[in-house]
Amino acid sequence: MLGMVTQTSVYHWSIEGDSEPVKMFDRAVSLLNNQIIDYKCDPSEKWLVLIGISTRSPESVKGNMQLFSVENRRSQVFEAHAASFTSLQVPGNDNPSIIISLQPKVVMLDRLH
Repeated sequence: MLGMVTQTSVYHWSIEGDSEPVKMFDRAVSLLNNQIIDYKCDPSEKWLVLIGISTRSPESVKGNMQLFSVENRRSQVFEAHAASFTSLQVPGNDNPSIIISLQPKVVMLDRLH
């Protein structure tokens, strides 16, 4: 699977067979004029994250991150420069929780709605 980021959208394109690119989501307005520095998905491919940076002035770099839920077809935007996915088995929960660690915050994704 290849991830392709255009000026306005993000696509996934399977390298197997004769498939066409599939549009996953539109880039958030806050990321439209950003330099994209990272794109990744969690192991289940239910969560996608696009990270960009913008320079407000020569002394300041702002990180912008768009987190997209494939199941809910919804995005949330955070101010962050880096992100990483992991899972955690929470007592009382049969399934591991997917966690995204953002620089500078940590958010449990099964609690976002």
